[in-house]
Amino acid sequence: MLKSLSINALGTNPGPDVYHDQIWREDIHSVRLHTDQDPFGSPVWELGSDNPPLMLRFDDLAGGYLPYTVRLIPCRRDWTASDLFEAQAMESIGQELVQQHRPSFNTLEQYTHYSHPIPSEVLRPKVSGNFAVVVYADQGLQEIVLTRRLLVLENRVSVSALVRRAYATNEQDEAQQLDLELGIGKLLINQPAMDLSFQVMQNGDWSSLRKGPGFPTFLAPQQWAYRGQPELVFLGNNEYRAVDLRTVRTPGRRISKIIRTVDGYQAWVENDQSLASKAHFSQRDLNGRSLIQNFEQRTPHTESEYVWTTFALEPKLNESWSKVYLQGDFGQTACDESLAMEWQEESGLYVKSLYLKQGFYDYRYRTGESLCEAISIEGSHSDTENDYEILVYYHPPAGMAYDRLVGYTKVNSMGQKSR
Repeated sequence: MLKSLSINALGTNPGPDVYHDQIWREDIHSVRLHTDQDPFGSPVWELGSDNPPLMLRFDDLAGGYLPYTVRLIPCRRDWTASDLFEAQAMESIGQELVQQHRPSFNTLEQYTHYSHPIPSEVLRPKVSGNFAVVVYADQGLQEIVLTRRLLVLENRVSVSALVRRAYATNEQDEAQQLDLELGIGKLLINQPAMDLSFQVMQNGDWSSLRKGPGFPTFLAPQQWAYRGQPELVFLGNNEYRAVDLRTVRTPGRRISKIIRTVDGYQAWVENDQSLASKAHFSQRDLNGRSLIQNFEQRTPHTESEYVWTTFALEPKLNESWSKVYLQGDFGQTACDESLAMEWQEESGLYVKSLYLKQGFYDYRYRTGESLCEAISIEGSHSDTENDYEILVYYHPPAGMAYDRLVGYTKVNSMGQKSR
């Protein structure tokens, strides 16, 4: 569900209480934040490094040009705005006009594609930590159109991790145990439980983010170890489903039909069923990510079509769910109302249509009212291939108003190269 945000007395939009990856306007689609070299990479940039910048990309289906303005807002580790002043957090000013915009070419849906490097020469953090990337529709910072999370890292703590089956629980066939070690180096730690903390998330899914244990199982002056702790047990879930929209000429993977009409392209995904009671089937996936790409043209960002894509979940006898959501790299937080599926009594299907840019998309289904989870429909297995990201935060002495991100790593449960 797209929301609106109120304007404060200064004439600027104060933003949400907690910053999420979210789209706030219906015309905005296909938001991405990664390097051009790694379209599956996480939104992490190392402070003071020569690493290439991340590229913020999005489409405006209204076409034309708007003076979109991008701003970086320093946040605490819980993604609420910190008390840092702009001069404390940024090398220069904290906002800048989006630099690049190009109209779509030879597409049925006309749109303008915007892109902006983060950091840029002007928009550049000088401290580590969490930053909200906020795009406004104007230079007066009144209307927020999208928000994205950015991790700015100062690599002070080494992180090594291993994923194994969770033998110490009664869910050893469904769960995975994460063990890790932190190399503190020269970081000054006076109170371990207060000065340093870490968070873990699975497959880049911010809704899976959880706080790590407050105290290690082994504590030495330069090394902290966390082994076999219940806070680091994750349900393995299942491999993601996938749909291939990289061509509009013929049906791609799991597309039952694709047609062109006077209004554009329409595609229907093959009906899905619950996997909760089925054995695990290992297959290569993108761990919930997507790739903007097409086989017909050479410039996917401006020459890709948009396709009305209809997903359908078919419950078996005696199966029913109070509410079903699509989850994937669709621009909104997990279980946002804009991704809720509609129950169609006549067809006996849960149905949802999304307007997707040509590409390859991983997705899965979630269900529930207050607790929105995937296990009831997708099942869970300890052999599922997952990525885990560990974020280590240092909390400066009292009076300092931010959390420094001093360690980061990504580890794969099958020992594969993480995406």
